Amino acid sequence: MKDNKYDHELGYVIEKALAKQLLAMELITPEQYAEVNKMLIEEYKPLIGSLCEADDSVTHDNNPTESPRKEE
Repeated sequence: MKDNKYDHELGYVIEKALAKQLLAMELITPEQYAEVNKMLIEEYKPLIGSLCEADDSVTHDNNPTESPRKEE
């Protein structure tokens, strides 16, 4: 299989989402999440996914997996 940019982006996004879930479940600390994200960037070298990194500040009070939802 040819190694391409799309595969790198997809791998980064999927693994980062898994790390966010672990963080939300409090199975890893925010510091561990930051380290995992750093390792993922080094491994996948994402072009687009890493642009969102600056907006992805993680604290215990800020759950990165939850988004505001409208009440129906």
